[in-house]
Amino acid sequence: MVVFPTSIESDVHRTNSAGFGWFTNVEIWMVQAIAFERLAWLNIHGVPIHLSNNETYDLVGRIFGKVLHAS
Repeated sequence: MVVFPTSIESDVHRTNSAGFGWFTNVEIWMVQAIAFERLAWLNIHGVPIHLSNNETYDLVGRIFGKVLHAS
């Protein structure tokens, strides 16, 4: 993120600066929410044998977020 003191200075710099030429896209941030997602693979250890089933593993995975690929 590049911050300028005023929006006028940012517009002048964006249009007149050759330094922005190597970016594929430059936009003014309007304080919008940016989605943050990441994928993770969980290795679950210590589940008792009588609770060891796909439903239990999916339940543990849901503690950390959305399960994209069920057990």
